[in-house]
Amino acid sequence: MRLILVLLALSAATFAGEETDAKAKKETPAHCRMDPGLKLPVAKSAKKLGDGFGAVVNLNALGQIALGDKRGSLDALKKSLSELVKKHGEMEGPASTMRVLLRVDRDAPWLHVQWAMTICAECRIRRIELGVQQKDGTPGRLDSWLPMIPGGRAKPEEMMWIKVHVFGRKEKARDFAGFQVMTPTHFLYRSGDQTLEDLDAVAKRIRAVTAEAKKAKIARRGEIKAGHKVPFDVIVGVLDEFRVQKLDRVDYYGTALPSKGVRTGAQLPYPKRNYVRR
Repeated sequence: MRLILVLLALSAATFAGEETDAKAKKETPAHCRMDPGLKLPVAKSAKKLGDGFGAVVNLNALGQIALGDKRGSLDALKKSLSELVKKHGEMEGPASTMRVLLRVDRDAPWLHVQWAMTICAECRIRRIELGVQQKDGTPGRLDSWLPMIPGGRAKPEEMMWIKVHVFGRKEKARDFAGFQVMTPTHFLYRSGDQTLEDLDAVAKRIRAVTAEAKKAKIARRGEIKAGHKVPFDVIVGVLDEFRVQKLDRVDYYGTALPSKGVRTGAQLPYPKRNYVRR
C-alpha cells in the first residue's frame, strides 16, 4: 500500500509538471518558440535577451530551419514571415519594424545563415538579432540589423571600411545524426594586406583601424566575408569584435538564394565546397 501511495504521489507531481510546461508553452505563440536543443555561440558583447520579438527562427546544424517550433522549407519560412510582417503593420521607410530573433547552432554552416537572412530581407525585415550566450551562460543577443540604403550614400573618402575575410583550412569529417560532413577546423583571417592567424589578431587589427578612423573623424563600417562551410560560431567571433569596437554598421558579403528545388526542400543541403562568391 505504501508503495502504491508513493507511485501515486510521483505520478501526480509528474502530471503537475507537464501541466505547468503545457501552460508555459501555450502562453508563447508557436512562431516565437525557441528550440532548446541548439548550441548557441558565446559573445562577450552580447546584450540581455529580453523579449518583444515578432518571430523566432531556429536553425540547427543539420540544416533544418523552423519558424518557432514549426519546421519547413525556405519558401514556407518566407510565406509565414511575410504574413507576420503584414500583421505587424508598422513600417520604417521600406522596412518593417518587426524584430526577428535568429537562433543558429554554432556548428551550422555560414551559407545556411546567409539564406535565412536573405529570406528576412525579402520579407522587408531588417531588425535581425542573433541569439547567443552571454559570458555567464545566460541567453543573450547580438544586433545584426540589415542595412537600409539611404537616399544619398557616403562618399568613399568619408567612410573607413574594415573588411575581414574568413577562410576555412584543414577539413575533417564530423558526424551529424548519422551522416558525415567535411567541416573546416582551422581558419585564416585576412584584412587589407594582412593575414591574421586568430581572433586576437583580428581584434587588434579592428582596434587599430578604428583608432585611425576616429582620429580622421570619419564613419566606420565593417564587412564579413566567409567561406560557405565556415561554422556560425566563427562568424559570431568576428562580429563580436566589431561590436566591442561599436562600429557604425556591419555588412555581410552575401550569396544568392538556392534554386527553387532546394528552397522547397525541408532540409537545407550541406555545402560541398568551401568558397566565397556573390
